[in-house]
Amino acid sequence: MADTARPVNPFVPEEADIYEAVRAFVLAYALPALDSAKITQGRANLLPTPDASGDYAVITVLSGTQRGSAVRSFAVDEADPAQVGVLSVRALMEVQAQVHFYGNGDASRLRAQRLALLARSAIGVEFFKERGLSAWYADEVKDDSLLDANKEPAPRCLVTLHLSHWNCLNFEMDYFESVAPRPFNILT
Repeated sequence: MADTARPVNPFVPEEADIYEAVRAFVLAYALPALDSAKITQGRANLLPTPDASGDYAVITVLSGTQRGSAVRSFAVDEADPAQVGVLSVRALMEVQAQVHFYGNGDASRLRAQRLALLARSAIGVEFFKERGLSAWYADEVKDDSLLDANKEPAPRCLVTLHLSHWNCLNFEMDYFESVAPRPFNILT
């Protein structure tokens, strides 16, 4: 019998998958609609933002935090009990994805408000469920306007989406189903 567990098929969530899910959500529901070329990933090295004079969005995956204790379970293939069992250790991970909308006039605020509204609804839940994520809620929309290079006001609003997924590791482990008792002798 092995004395340590060996990892099998570890699952590591990819930030790119989360980014693509949020990007698809923005494309589908941030109205007035944005051209897909005007949606970019934050913290992407050496990538310029789209033309500052137009409307665009920047999506940044901020964090992935474990919520609660890890849960473990053990399963055995009952059809072939001679095989090793599988110990699964799972933890719920919360992911915060922030979307900055830049736009002329009220466009950035309207996009952020509409995205927040739908992220808090059954539409958001179903949308992210199809992509292996759970939609929890969206923070209140924040006005984060700034001055551009010409010292002109650049309207910018942001909304943070709170999503979750399960992080899971599986380990092969030997096991036993019964123990044969050994005689116990008391020395007198």
